[in-house]
Amino acid sequence: MPAKQLHLFTLPKPLEQRLGKSFFSTVPRCPGVYVMTGQSARVLYVGQSGNLRARLASYKNALPDRCPRKIIRLVHQVTSIVWEKCDSAQAARLREVHLLQLYRPKFNRVGVYPKAYGYLWLRQQTESVELGRTHSPPADAEVFGA
Repeated sequence: MPAKQLHLFTLPKPLEQRLGKSFFSTVPRCPGVYVMTGQSARVLYVGQSGNLRARLASYKNALPDRCPRKIIRLVHQVTSIVWEKCDSAQAARLREVHLLQLYRPKFNRVGVYPKAYGYLWLRQQTESVELGRTHSPPADAEVFGA
């Protein structure tokens, strides 16, 4: 069993100090997305959850001996959090993807840049076949599946 760190003083909760205890009790228990911003309203992190209140409470209660350093650095830089309710968890995931690509936050790594898809095209000439590759769908291409 790993040794547990003993603390002489209670560790600070930076989000609770900056936003107040009442802020976290007003967060709804529903699916949605949240945006954490820092100084100069710079977007630091975008996330989604099926239960916004539980997810944001995990940041409020982040302790250095239980959370990754990345999370601890994040909560010390956050100055405000805004959330947006969504109809379902799937809608929240889609909204998160949109916001990630829009803001490209410092603390997000996955999904920040859109996937680059390649397209292959095939064109039949009178006596030959031409094959090519492009990053955007050809205008004269027929799309299969969906």
